[in-house]
Amino acid sequence: GMTILLTTHLMDEAERCDRLAILDQGQLVATGSPLELRQQLGGDSLILTTAHPATLSQAITERFQVTVRQVGDELRIEHPR
Repeated sequence: GMTILLTTHLMDEAERCDRLAILDQGQLVATGSPLELRQQLGGDSLILTTAHPATLSQAITERFQVTVRQVGDELRIEHPR
């Protein structure tokens, strides 16, 4: 029956929480338990920051045939485990 709000950049602290909300530049990008978020993300990821995300995303997709997800000005390429 109690809510405690914790803000951290340290994942070992976040692991102790029942539910997490991840913000990117003030925008909510993911919510769930630590286990749920790990299952959603899984594997390895590469994050690229660029001034031209749409152009770079298209070039990466055409060249490497991978799925690129855009979050703000960043591009995320994920490889499942």
